Amino acid sequence: METDVQGISEKVRLTKELLDVKKELEKLKKHQKEYKTWLEEMSFIISHKVRSSIAHIQGISGLLNRVKLSASSKILVQFIKRAAQSLSVFTVELSAYIDKKTRILKDRFL
Repeated sequence: METDVQGISEKVRLTKELLDVKKELEKLKKHQKEYKTWLEEMSFIISHKVRSSIAHIQGISGLLNRVKLSASSKILVQFIKRAAQSLSVFTVELSAYIDKKTRILKDRFL
């Protein structure tokens, strides 16, 4: 009789432990989906909003090169062009990194 009670107690303990693990797993899956959504939002912001602003800066600096400017203004325009180019390269790298993380997350967990 005591063995049956111990067996039942063990089953109850294991069932509770299993339910706790299941609850934790569901919570982790929810966090993964939220993280994936966040990554997708960041990717959108970078590719559509940030890159658009960079393209505008590059376009304006290109137009400024076509007009007659003082030597010091031309130097400033070149600095602006270099900074915009640097930002452009960075956003491409950041987008690639986020896309890679999104693919890894999708392939492994979702």
